[in-house]
Amino acid sequence: MFEVRITDPGSLKIALKIAIEVSFADLTEYQTSSINQLIERLPSVDHFVTIHLSTDEKIDLLMSLRYFYQSYTYRWIRGNLSNALNDLEYQLVNQTSMEKIG
Repeated sequence: MFEVRITDPGSLKIALKIAIEVSFADLTEYQTSSINQLIERLPSVDHFVTIHLSTDEKIDLLMSLRYFYQSYTYRWIRGNLSNALNDLEYQLVNQTSMEKIG
């Protein structure tokens, strides 16, 4: 399990929903289900939260963020959401930024 700090969980929920739409059939049913479960776990708040992810969830989240970056919506984003997503992707890619637990 990995511990990840999310700076803007409310906006991340929106980004992940868009990512699922953008990915079309590229995400498997299992990956889509995994991301939907993560969306349900995230609170709709605009302050820091910490979540625990399995290795599979981490990979699914990273793939979803990459699909979101390919969307037209991402091209119009400015400010805090862009920074929050960049911070999250950095944590997901660079495991030294993540605290391995369990």
